[in-house]
Amino acid sequence: MGSTRLSHIVQGIATLPRQFTFAVVLKTDLLRAQAEVMEVLGVFEPHADGILLRGSADDIDWLARQLAAFPFPFAVIGPDALRDALRRLADQLRAMAD
Repeated sequence: MGSTRLSHIVQGIATLPRQFTFAVVLKTDLLRAQAEVMEVLGVFEPHADGILLRGSADDIDWLARQLAAFPFPFAVIGPDALRDALRRLADQLRAMAD
């Protein structure tokens, strides 16, 4: 399969409509974001504070775990359900650490 065709397939998967649409600013540059973020997670856009990652997910807790694994800071633009999922994950990690 050609790289252009594969790129279209990956783009299609990344933009599938799912239960939760999200936007997150990755505090890094495009090359590092491309190296660390699964292509199917979403699409990148330039942003004044780094790289905007837009996508959608059916499992918001899964998405929170994916974001927590990034080696760079990020800021959630939305949805609030993602912020809540990140807080739950942080609480779980704190409980495991204690």
